[in-house]
Amino acid sequence: MSKPNKIQVINRKALAKIMSDWNEEYLVYECEDILEAFTEIIEHLVKDGHIIALDGFGSFQPKINPAFTTTGLKSGERVTYAESTTMKFTPAVSLQKRIKSYT
Repeated sequence: MSKPNKIQVINRKALAKIMSDWNEEYLVYECEDILEAFTEIIEHLVKDGHIIALDGFGSFQPKINPAFTTTGLKSGERVTYAESTTMKFTPAVSLQKRIKSYT
């Protein structure tokens, strides 16, 4: 792949097309299905508290944000936020090195 002149956002459909072009064995709709399954599996496993580590790519892990109370800027009233879980992605060192070599 060539180095882009500017940063571009590539959505799922466009990524599926790139995957299909890269490996002509798969049709675009099959690549879309693969991406959909990958996304759903990662989401469910992380939501259940698992860490997914993909060698050479990176890891997905749950990040727990504790509950906290703050003061509303306009009202001045105390506002309490419940504990929430988000997902954190950490790229593998080898992936970072490969990307850095393009610059």
